[in-house]
Amino acid sequence: MILLYVEYVFIILNKVCGGGSRVKVGRNDSCPCGSGRKFKKCCLLNNGNIEVNKEKPSIEKWSTTRVEKLETEQIIERLASYNIPINIESTVTDIKNVSSASDLVRKWLEKASFDNEDRIVDFLLPAIKVLAKRLVPNHFFLETLEDWLQIGYELERYDKSHTVMIWWKAWKALDKWVATTEISSIQDLDNRNNGLMKLVLANWIEDFDHVLYDEGLKDKLSVTIRKFVAEDFLVRFPNSDKTLLDRMIVAKGESSFLLGEHNQTDQTFQDYANEHPNNAWIYIHWGDLYNPEMNSIAREKDKAIYLYKKAIKKTKVGSIFELAEDRLKELGVGMKSV
Repeated sequence: MILLYVEYVFIILNKVCGGGSRVKVGRNDSCPCGSGRKFKKCCLLNNGNIEVNKEKPSIEKWSTTRVEKLETEQIIERLASYNIPINIESTVTDIKNVSSASDLVRKWLEKASFDNEDRIVDFLLPAIKVLAKRLVPNHFFLETLEDWLQIGYELERYDKSHTVMIWWKAWKALDKWVATTEISSIQDLDNRNNGLMKLVLANWIEDFDHVLYDEGLKDKLSVTIRKFVAEDFLVRFPNSDKTLLDRMIVAKGESSFLLGEHNQTDQTFQDYANEHPNNAWIYIHWGDLYNPEMNSIAREKDKAIYLYKKAIKKTKVGSIFELAEDRLKELGVGMKSV
């Protein structure tokens, strides 16, 4: 309200002064500079005159945090001032019918009548998020997902364990929502989100797996979560980019291994190898789990050697071949015996 009052005073002063930049003000009047103090306690020190800024003062943007300070009735009243007549019942219905807050923004803008549309949008998006959180707490918005992801990235710099929990919550919400759609690849989901989210979900999934791997080295819960995420991803997004599918298979196999489920690990890698017979990378990851030179928790030198040899047979040249060759040399196996 103070900011609106200041803006109003500036307009009046400009009209009274014919566009001039100075005006006389009474000692006990409120100072037009907007400080809230009397003129004699404020700009009177400036030779009894004040400078009137011809530019409008900056107006604080509406954020979710700022809107959360308003009561629900106050949010509805402000929307009504924008000629968006809603009530709690109609709002609940509108929220349930969309998966994106931006879609609801567009719908409500059609009802609005206001000189500055940018200011409406500035308020509408956080208002819808807050109303959804209060009135339909279990409803999923894609924009809410992005909020969680961003919080996780901010925490990642100094507290990865909290990043894991925030992103685990985000993944469960996304997984539940995707189950109600026909989306079958993470790339299709990103295309659908075009314009709604700044973050690319395919990139986030890789980042999440990185964090889970790092935390899994010291926390078994992160290993378990990594396995669940990988399994869910393979079910929900089977038509995703092959590189990402390979990564999820490795995540599932490595997690099973660290949880002591070695038979399941072998089955996971073997099934994938059967489905993708030319994929040599899978044998490198598989062999590394049993390699005694890599601090394996289940050291089986012969098994590791067997798997590295399988990788070499699948590819005769290139980085994979060289990596398998190096692994075998570390285990004391020469290429003549391959």
